[in-house]
Amino acid sequence: MIPGDDILQLNFSTIETRTDLDGTGAGTFSENDRIGLYINNGTTVEYRELTLISGEWQPRLRRSEFGQGALTISAHYPIQPELIEAAGTNEFTIAEDQTSEGYTQTDLLFSQRTLPEGELRADFSFTHALHRLRIQFTGENDASVKIRSRLTGSVNLLTGEISTEDSFGWITLRKNTDGSFEAVIFPQPTDAFQGDEGLLKIETTSGESTYRAPESLNEEPFVEFRAGAQLTIRLDFKQSSPDLANQSIWVYGLNVPDFPGEDKLPTYGLYDKVEPGIWFRKDRTFEEIQKLTWKEGCGWYDCNKSPEYNEDDANTCWAASASNLILWWLNQNKAYIDAYTADWGNSVTSVNGKYEYELPSSDFLPLLAPDGSVNRNAVFNFFKVYCQNIGSWNSSGVRWFITGDNTNIPTEFAGDDFPGFFTHVFSKSDVIAIDSSRSPSEEDFNKFIVNALLNKQAIGFTVYDIAGKNTGNHALVIWGAEFDAEGKVSHIYYCENNYADQDVNGAVISRMQIGYEMDPASSSTREYTFLKTLPPRDGSPAKKYRITSLCAVDLRQDIWAEKYPSVTP
Repeated sequence: MIPGDDILQLNFSTIETRTDLDGTGAGTFSENDRIGLYINNGTTVEYRELTLISGEWQPRLRRSEFGQGALTISAHYPIQPELIEAAGTNEFTIAEDQTSEGYTQTDLLFSQRTLPEGELRADFSFTHALHRLRIQFTGENDASVKIRSRLTGSVNLLTGEISTEDSFGWITLRKNTDGSFEAVIFPQPTDAFQGDEGLLKIETTSGESTYRAPESLNEEPFVEFRAGAQLTIRLDFKQSSPDLANQSIWVYGLNVPDFPGEDKLPTYGLYDKVEPGIWFRKDRTFEEIQKLTWKEGCGWYDCNKSPEYNEDDANTCWAASASNLILWWLNQNKAYIDAYTADWGNSVTSVNGKYEYELPSSDFLPLLAPDGSVNRNAVFNFFKVYCQNIGSWNSSGVRWFITGDNTNIPTEFAGDDFPGFFTHVFSKSDVIAIDSSRSPSEEDFNKFIVNALLNKQAIGFTVYDIAGKNTGNHALVIWGAEFDAEGKVSHIYYCENNYADQDVNGAVISRMQIGYEMDPASSSTREYTFLKTLPPRDGSPAKKYRITSLCAVDLRQDIWAEKYPSVTP
């Protein structure tokens, strides 16, 4: 090496960072930004600072300044003045006020590279040593929020390792121009934030509330806030829940008649045809059957498996239910879908380029129409083509169709490579379908149903053994609910996807009771939520089936609006 020709060529990239943050979390360094370097030759450690001046990091460093052999260079941003003197593990404190400079100073970036002896060039891509939380509110313009976190710990600027102490406090977040809030916190376990003290303290015009960290994300246990990762929490604030006592509430967007009361139901024989769009009961004494027939423009959907499952679809109740929810989502988002397909077309291609998938039509007709025609729904047929005849969850089906997230999806053939139909707007991390706790209690069931109905969400659910003994979970869709004098759900309106040949006019909503009681088949003493048949007129006992889960599907028009602000849904 020629003396004087040993300038280190160090390039620093923020592609993986949030420096000069924009809406996507990417950014670039700015003029006069300073980076700290610890340079370790295996014997001694030297500290240097570089400043970005006129697009170049200065001062220039010569390799000969740092001895012989390989050099391990550890870079951090922003400069941590109080940690400069001692290279190693030092105390680090999270700023409690992150409304301005506190955020920038706390958001520590780290990168490390080793230069073999004689090498001069190294490329550094910064990653975040901490975890970012982003909070987005809709429906409430005057909300403020604080985040609970461990505040003290230690950082090793030679290795990037972080540790924490159990010293908790509340952080005031910075507010972005889009109205969202954000803060950086230590990487840490989540269990301390899943209890009563919670993760967020939210103040609105209606008062103060606490938000607990979720116990699961995307059907996986949520156990830690990971270094370098971001969690976005979206919270919808609506008007205070109205008094729902003695009311019927339908899923958003439906055009249907309310249940008229049992004494006003017309009675039809078992095989009689019934007019579209009316409530009726079947003329039976040993079972009480009350239903609403499908009508063009009603806004609800009832995809059915083939009669006697002769199309190898016996275990696809989850896909039929997901298809109902997707049809609702597509039609309620039609203006956005039209804008999207105008930009990106009606088909998507697999990553390997081998397969093309056409977006199914959002039109719906009953599988077995009164005129004898057979109408296989395009969305449900998409699932039947690309998925095996194996059980799954309706929420998983919705996520797969929209984002390509194939978690729990039993794909086959080209289905393995399906990327999702709307990936230019939605990522796999966007929350579109959420699940309740398993076997929800009375309180959990009512909270979930009310929240979904008041927030423009469609509802799926699973019921145990309703299709027969030892058949397990069966996935269905709820289109509305009745509330009793105490404001609790007393009945639901739902669609069955078995027994297509028994649906009057090809598609019906069924009305059944909801009950809350202990399960004699379980050793638990807590109460569960049950779907119960209506009381038969001959006095026979009603049957009951435990509800094992709920899911809610959101239109996510907040995300649509970011992409297409000029579109009116």
